Amino acid sequence: MIKDIKIIGAMLVSREGEILHYTIPGLLKWCDWILLMMDNEDEETKKIVLDYKKKYPDKIQVSYSGFLRTTPEQEARPMGLFKRFRTLQAKIRETVLYI
Repeated sequence: MIKDIKIIGAMLVSREGEILHYTIPGLLKWCDWILLMMDNEDEETKKIVLDYKKKYPDKIQVSYSGFLRTTPEQEARPMGLFKRFRTLQAKIRETVLYI
């Protein structure tokens, strides 16, 4: 086995809430460190992510996509969140690669 290999995980988080209690520990189990990229996150998700960052400061890096959040009007439209994300998906992935 090669000992110099580092496994880095990355995950986009926005409104996952309680499911993060499964996904983040799963990533921590297999990765040397992880990047949690927040985009259009809700308060519950933000709190969970920051609590994990506090608990594992050397293994978790938190970053923000920097793209404009949805407005209440956009969120009220059917598929409003999905349409916003679909147009930004490639740009968000590119942002992850620069970090």
